[in-house]
Amino acid sequence: MSKVDGVVTVNRKLAKRFKKNNKSVIVLPNYPPLEIFEKNERKREVFSARKVRLIYVGVLSSDRGLFRMLEMLRGLNSLGNVQLILIGKFSSSELKRRFWQKAEDFNLVNKIDYKGYLSHEETVLNLLDADIGLFLLSDNERYNWGEPVKYFEYSAAGLPVVITDLPAKRNLIEKNRNGILVSPGSSDDAVNAVRSLIDNSDQARIMSERGRRTFLKEYNWESVEHRLFDLYGSL
Repeated sequence: MSKVDGVVTVNRKLAKRFKKNNKSVIVLPNYPPLEIFEKNERKREVFSARKVRLIYVGVLSSDRGLFRMLEMLRGLNSLGNVQLILIGKFSSSELKRRFWQKAEDFNLVNKIDYKGYLSHEETVLNLLDADIGLFLLSDNERYNWGEPVKYFEYSAAGLPVVITDLPAKRNLIEKNRNGILVSPGSSDDAVNAVRSLIDNSDQARIMSERGRRTFLKEYNWESVEHRLFDLYGSL
């Protein structure tokens, strides 16, 4: 690491580690671009439609909360108006088979809208029509300090977030106050978080506004791209 001219990393935790061996380190988070969210805007406030849309974007796998989201949806079944939107690819065909079998066993198939892999722009349009962004990670050390791009995309779309209480995610939620932290592995926590947002829709809309505001002010690519150009200029 000491022999390279510069290091680009995605968060301060990693930057601190790399700076022990190289002084030329910059933090370049995975922020989404302003343009795609500016040209597409929300057509409605969150929780202003009859159906409550929960959304997850990313790899569909056990450690990223696939079956926990299913358990959560089962716990919300009595509400009757909750839909889970999944955007991404299953990590394996066997996992996909198990997921749909369990969804059938729970009588939840008609409550799941599986979109598969979508383009970035199509994904953004779905985010802008959702009500809550989900990221229910397992308690895995490798997830502790990552700042997931989906958190920033959810914020950009004005979605209150329900996310696992791991260090980096806790820092984001405590700083920006645009979501609810839930315990790793607890489907009941996720159910209670979603119910709380549904029952307190005015507070959820405040979270929505906070997330959107932090994206426009700080969590966008344009706010940090100069760091990369500055690094290039220093070499």
